[in-house]
Amino acid sequence: MHPDVHTFFTTIQDGPMKIKKNLRRFLKEQGLSDREDISMKEVHSTKIVIVDDGYVNRSEVDGLITTRRDVALVAKAADCPPILFFDPVKKVIAVAHCGWRGTFGGIVQNMIHHLMNYFGSSPEDIIVLIGPGIGICCFQLGPKDIDFARTNFGENFVRGNYVDLQMINRKQLMDLGVKSHNIKVKRVCTCCNKNYYSYQGMNMVVGSIDHFAGIIALR
Repeated sequence: MHPDVHTFFTTIQDGPMKIKKNLRRFLKEQGLSDREDISMKEVHSTKIVIVDDGYVNRSEVDGLITTRRDVALVAKAADCPPILFFDPVKKVIAVAHCGWRGTFGGIVQNMIHHLMNYFGSSPEDIIVLIGPGIGICCFQLGPKDIDFARTNFGENFVRGNYVDLQMINRKQLMDLGVKSHNIKVKRVCTCCNKNYYSYQGMNMVVGSIDHFAGIIALR
């Protein structure tokens, strides 16, 4: 992504990231044992908070932003693409959990506006890495939500009753002024690829979901 940040997407081999010891072991393996892991209780919202010394870990939000160098920001997922953000000019990092509700509600717009309004970021400076997520090959929605996607994002992101969450987020970022060459997409379908935890692919039950994670930390 950029030499000034550490970025990772864990896999099944790393274990479920909702288990603290798995996350701590992964960070240690990456040479980040001194970093405090800052995570969320993802609730499929568009809410974003700035992580300062008063942040309560595992708050019910879906986006985190910080300039702190002593932390690693964590977004857990099991089909919803985790998205990592970095402004190399302002030295700000961020993560977002981008499920379909958050995507349709505009969580990436909210993130970019937070970076602009609170940190003085310019969209053209922001670098974004869109992580693995359920693909258009597997992610199906009902008629009302398909109509919303088709009306608001365009036919290119809809195939029958299936939608492309990764590329919808990319489009939204570009509409906000993020440069296309600054957006990288890890085009892996978590439902098809058995290296990632998948709510749909593994027939998980709400309340007992295992997660992989997108992680970012300043160097």
